[in-house]
Amino acid sequence: MIGPLIAAVAAVDLNDHPAAWPREPLDPVRWSELVAAAERERVVGLLAHAIHLGRLPVADEQRAAVHERHLALLARALEIEDLAAWFVAEMRHLGVGPVILKGLACAHLDYGDPSHRAFHDLDVLVEGAHIDRCIEALVAEGHDRGLPPRSRGWDGRFAKDVTVTTSGGVEIDVHRTLVPGAFGTWLDLASLHRCTTSFRAGPTELTALGADARALHAALALTVGEASPRLSHARDLAQLLHGGGCDPSRLAELADASRARGLVRDALRLTASRLGTGAVPAAFAALSHPPRDRWPVRAARRTYRSSGGSNSATLIGGALAEGDWRTRVAHLRPLVLPDRRYRVARRRTGRPNELRTGVRELLGRRR
Repeated sequence: MIGPLIAAVAAVDLNDHPAAWPREPLDPVRWSELVAAAERERVVGLLAHAIHLGRLPVADEQRAAVHERHLALLARALEIEDLAAWFVAEMRHLGVGPVILKGLACAHLDYGDPSHRAFHDLDVLVEGAHIDRCIEALVAEGHDRGLPPRSRGWDGRFAKDVTVTTSGGVEIDVHRTLVPGAFGTWLDLASLHRCTTSFRAGPTELTALGADARALHAALALTVGEASPRLSHARDLAQLLHGGGCDPSRLAELADASRARGLVRDALRLTASRLGTGAVPAAFAALSHPPRDRWPVRAARRTYRSSGGSNSATLIGGALAEGDWRTRVAHLRPLVLPDRRYRVARRRTGRPNELRTGVRELLGRRR
């Protein structure tokens, strides 16, 4: 079984798993499974580190293959760092202050060696009022935003993010909020924009979420951000809990303000189960036992794919979490009747009819 071994790789230097490490190089089949798992879980940098430390015995050709793949990821990371510096300079010229999210920020702020945290695209957080300005500037530079907005004003009011692809194939995810659905709607965005820090990537100083907000983001990624959370997110959270400047009481405040205390609880438990109990320090134990969530929060959780929901249910959940009925209607209407430009663009790109797909999902007849 590769499961215990890939978990040991993800926890290397943090929470040792001596029983999981093999005593001799893996056979070709198991080695291929391990490398595939490392790619899938975004822990190739940690795999290379484990080999360098001698924790994982490998044949010469295995070491060379991982080294080559790791170098390719580092080259990609440098390309994204250059893109981030350009993007931030352009946005600051427009009066916009983007906040760097996820891999780029975590690599530089939370890991002893940035090469241990691979990332494949650029994620930035922008205030909703500035989303349209950012996207227009990117498109004017020749980058492709794919589908147009569902309706006028949708991106800045309700979208989780807008993805723009550069001519070099790098995705820039311009976030309004951190996750889709109800929890993205409930998220206290004003607090996040006030909870920031800075780091340098080359000669450029970039702004990122503060440690407590980064921990909340990692917890959201582990619970409602993806259908199948990756080990890299668990390691991100564990890194922050171990000397990363994350304060338990402040993390609890941020989570409570966004109705996400239960998500933090589940993320801590998931991190401990996947990386080992030592991955969650005792100082954070109290966060693993919050009061029971009320029914709107429990219902919202079930709309996410990680809890058996669907994309359509998540989108509807985001609308129902709005504070008043007029905003809910404004949120729901483009989900059912988006603008003609959006519908035409979906057909042109060969995507399925969204309304029919959503009805099938909600009725439980997903293909």
